[in-house]
Amino acid sequence: MFWRKCDGSRFQRRYWLLMNPEPRPFDMDTVVSEVEERLAAYDDLIEVSVLGSPVNGIGEARHSDFGITGAKDTGMIYAKGQPLKKVPTEHLVEELFKEINKYYAAGKKAVVDDAQAAEAARWLSENEDDTAV
Repeated sequence: MFWRKCDGSRFQRRYWLLMNPEPRPFDMDTVVSEVEERLAAYDDLIEVSVLGSPVNGIGEARHSDFGITGAKDTGMIYAKGQPLKKVPTEHLVEELFKEINKYYAAGKKAVVDDAQAAEAARWLSENEDDTAV
């Protein structure tokens, strides 16, 4: 696991990106590159975790503003380590930035849809012991 910090650009944009490269159930390199590129559009410091295991997301992403984890078909989006929603893996980045935009629109508070969060937590609970998630 490692941190990548980007700050001091000519536009003074900053972010922290936490990546855990193992396991690799999805194309993490492409996802990380896209997340990093899109984070550069935000002026405030924001922390995002990109993790390979949905089971580890709660613990490893709890100190980040947002986190995403991928699996074969389903990914999770977290805010401060709490599941926000599950999404198809191919939509992880787009859905992450929808949540980040809601966060800024709500005055830097995570916007939680209780039904989606409950569904995500239920899916995680049902699959946490499945190594082929």
